[in-house]
Amino acid sequence: MVKKKSNKFGYTRQYHISLSYQQIELYEKAIKIQNELYQFTLKYLYKTYGRKHIGRPLPFGQGINYLNNKIKAMFIKEKYDLKRWNAKKLGLSSHAADEFLKSIFTNFSQYRKRLEQAGRMSDVEKYNLRMNITKDKNGKHKNPKHRSWYRKGSMNFLRNNNSFRTITSQKLPNGNTKLVSPHHLNVADFGEIIVFENLIRLKDYQIIHLDYK
Repeated sequence: MVKKKSNKFGYTRQYHISLSYQQIELYEKAIKIQNELYQFTLKYLYKTYGRKHIGRPLPFGQGINYLNNKIKAMFIKEKYDLKRWNAKKLGLSSHAADEFLKSIFTNFSQYRKRLEQAGRMSDVEKYNLRMNITKDKNGKHKNPKHRSWYRKGSMNFLRNNNSFRTITSQKLPNGNTKLVSPHHLNVADFGEIIVFENLIRLKDYQIIHLDYK
């Protein structure tokens, strides 16, 4: 996302980049960790705030950051026996992990709203839904796949070699992603990358964050 330095509003643009072999290796390592973090986080959220704990409120505000930090700490301890997040060993920066966890929590909170609504159904209504007896206003069956009441709108685990493709670059210590030349960007974690398109018009803009895909 880029934002004009004198403007409060920003917009996104997609560009084509070229990565070195070392940068590609780093990207693949980061994606691997991100996939593992997704599986770990989703399992924790279902176990802690899923159908058996509908009455347990989801955190909000600073509570979300506390939850994300807790999940990160458990993840690196259980999976890699680390006490602190180490970007060099994991390949994924702490900031990128934070942004990723925020997106997971946002999607899960949307699922929780549906779950709470479905949880108000009677046992008979839940059974009818599971057996695909319930019909909508047009007379069509609502659940041809015979899914349980708590599966509607649920988030799926990664299976069959499915993977995420995008990671978010963290900010540089002394500022945001920097435009080095019309075809070169200097970004955190990856260093200098080559961009095929001419970026000269971005010199008056502030690059807020960068997604690799």
